[in-house]
Amino acid sequence: LSDADVARVQALGLTDIIDLRSSEERVLAPTRLRGIRYTAIDYSMASMMPSTPAAMSDMTTLYRAIPQFLAPQMKIIFADMLAQKGPIMYHCSAGQDRTGVASAIILSALGVPRDTIIADYLLSTTYRHPENELPPISPAMAETSPVARMFAGYQNAPNARTPNPLHTADGRAFLNGAFDEIDARWGSVDGYLRAEIGLTADDIRRLRRAYTQ
Repeated sequence: LSDADVARVQALGLTDIIDLRSSEERVLAPTRLRGIRYTAIDYSMASMMPSTPAAMSDMTTLYRAIPQFLAPQMKIIFADMLAQKGPIMYHCSAGQDRTGVASAIILSALGVPRDTIIADYLLSTTYRHPENELPPISPAMAETSPVARMFAGYQNAPNARTPNPLHTADGRAFLNGAFDEIDARWGSVDGYLRAEIGLTADDIRRLRRAYTQ
């Protein structure tokens, strides 16, 4: 963020920032926003990644892990929403994978149709600017951790400024992996919200009354 960007964000009246990034990412790019309640949960990026090279190349596999992985952060987001504290911000680094799943869960809780959610998610490829996601990582920084080396590799790639499409070769959105896992493991998003986030049916009704017309 530039100084003007920081001023613009701070003028939004945010009451809470929930940082979905790993501990390594937060070291590479610490938040510059001050005077706003800030919440982050420590975890290593390696713990989120699939364990085999074949699975690593399949983004759908990664997406299947995200609903369970982000449950602690989702509890904070939904608690803030139920309290109607005011505007909140949640984000990761690219704003499409972890943030995309978090947004999909929120929109599903509010009753937004799944096709609409997926269409909205796919707009990330149109509007994303990878060059803005992290400050330049120097060769010295790249040696500090595997995560730093990974992001440095992204930054130095020939197509570094071009967002990758968020779907498989046959056109299926990666986000469907998260929905598939939720449906298989918890039966529905509402089932996930009850079992993992601790929301009641009344909580979900309250959310829909507060955030939809």
